[in-house]
Amino acid sequence: MRRAVKGRLDDSELAALVRRFERDAYNAYTTVAENLLFGLPTDERLAAGNLATHPYVKSVLEACALAERFGQMGLDIAGTVLDMFQDLPPGHPLFEQYEFVEEESLPRLKAIRALAAGGLNKLPEADRELLTALPFRLIPEKHRLGLIDEALQQELVAAREYFHEHLPADLQNAVAVFDEDSYLSNASVLANILFGRIAASEPGADQRVRGLIVEELDKAGLRKDVVLLAAGLDTGTGGSLLPGPTRQQLALLRALTKRPNILILNQALASFTAAERQAVRQRIRDLLPSATLIWIDKAVSDAESFDQVLEVRDGRVEHLGAERKAVEPAVEPPAKAEEDKSDLQRDMGLLSRLPLFSGLTPALLKLLAFTSERRSFAAGDVLFRQGDPTDGAYVVLSGELEAVHIADDGSERLLGRIAPNEVVGELAVICDVPRTAMVRAGPQTSTLFLGQDLLLDLINKDVGVASALLKTTSRRLAQVLSRGAPA
Repeated sequence: MRRAVKGRLDDSELAALVRRFERDAYNAYTTVAENLLFGLPTDERLAAGNLATHPYVKSVLEACALAERFGQMGLDIAGTVLDMFQDLPPGHPLFEQYEFVEEESLPRLKAIRALAAGGLNKLPEADRELLTALPFRLIPEKHRLGLIDEALQQELVAAREYFHEHLPADLQNAVAVFDEDSYLSNASVLANILFGRIAASEPGADQRVRGLIVEELDKAGLRKDVVLLAAGLDTGTGGSLLPGPTRQQLALLRALTKRPNILILNQALASFTAAERQAVRQRIRDLLPSATLIWIDKAVSDAESFDQVLEVRDGRVEHLGAERKAVEPAVEPPAKAEEDKSDLQRDMGLLSRLPLFSGLTPALLKLLAFTSERRSFAAGDVLFRQGDPTDGAYVVLSGELEAVHIADDGSERLLGRIAPNEVVGELAVICDVPRTAMVRAGPQTSTLFLGQDLLLDLINKDVGVASALLKTTSRRLAQVLSRGAPA
């Protein structure tokens, strides 16, 4: 199966969708820990959370002149994380989305940051080890902190060779090294089939790669067998070894298998996007057509499908009725950390120049830039189609987008072009309606994608954003009356 998928991925159009494990290359789509080990730990002593305290790993960092660098990176991470996470309410789903820092560690990191003003050498060893542990969990292409540049990547590849060359006898079996001809028993089926990681920053990579794998599994008659493998997974106590979103999915499945007459879901899929939550609601209705569904969430985009809708604001319950088109979210910001520093500052500067976000505080701008997602498109690539569910808005960084209305007979009418520093799709987010036009890319177009939940959170959090959106809406309505405009 691995060879069959590799053969498909070697196609020039698909080759960029997966970063395979290579002994002499750094993989920016997996953790620093996996890059150093070039494998997965089979011994708890070399688990990611224990690397910073293990004597041999510490000696490797010292020998490769990386110990002080890791401590400073940890301090930089701590500062960035504190800037953006400390105001989030307890249990916010972003702590699970960016789980390289535990929510419980924030107070200690704050204290360490203050003590470190006198220099890292002034910190107790336990505090230095905590800082050193933070970089091991970084995935450069996911967390985008800008700390793991190309030069450091090469140093880590060199440290990888040193690590394996000097590995003590008692640790010889502590790592399952990535080997293209071997099955990794402690890796996921996906990682085993790909022998690498999906390049998530490539447009549509996750969906295209997973679809390709499903096709190959179907050809080999293995799809059902692979699905059943999940039954034998070690999930840890209370699912502690599973990602947050997976735990939420399993909890929901456990409830659905009982086929209840009344199903109450209290922010049960908080780490999922608004579009994903809406899709789950529809599937639940299809599965349990006669059950009473009580859905408690920060936002409900298909409120008209419920018999009754109640909104709680400032401790008061307001009956809205099913005719209400949508329930706006209460207040809840997202987060990220610091991507490549120059990139982050550039994105913050770009966002601050947009009328929509010009009034945001630096902390909120950093939050917005960190939670955004860079997406690049080739000429003709479709960002969204007319009638698609709304999931967010796009800021054009370079290139150009064009908005097209599709008539019933299939003919196209150009509504307008979206140039750099302009936003498209925000009105559909605010109005919570399907896309009113198709938007496609011109040559070499780069964008920042801002998720729907993020934008709605900002509207509720910042009066300036809401006011700017009102002005934008009024201007767009005038354009619609004259010639139509993309949403």
